Amino acid sequence: MLDGKVNLEAFIGYLTAERHFSNHTISAYRNDITQFHRWLQLRPQVRTWGDVQRTDVQDYLLHLKGSEERAYAPATQARKIAAIKSFFHFLTADEQLAQDPTTDLVSPRVQKYWPKAITIQQVNV
Repeated sequence: MLDGKVNLEAFIGYLTAERHFSNHTISAYRNDITQFHRWLQLRPQVRTWGDVQRTDVQDYLLHLKGSEERAYAPATQARKIAAIKSFFHFLTADEQLAQDPTTDLVSPRVQKYWPKAITIQQVNV
């Protein structure tokens, strides 16, 4: 069985103390890793974090994309993948894993929205 609580709490401590992430980001990352952990428990070949392969993370990304009516927004997908990449980077740097399965994993592209320019009439009002 994949034990994630100890690793997750150490990761949250790292985000708080060393990375100085906001409480909102830490809460989102905690939820993202917990959701990924629950999804991994359905995969019998994954019993430890060291068993997670790049294909598992790629399959999870496909799961997040889902169908049109159940897909996460691209920005949410990108944040979830960023959380997972950061978590595995932490585990590797902390020497809990020999290799990071998320190395060179490409996050979904997030469309940037530019503000609309106002017209001369709007300026003069």
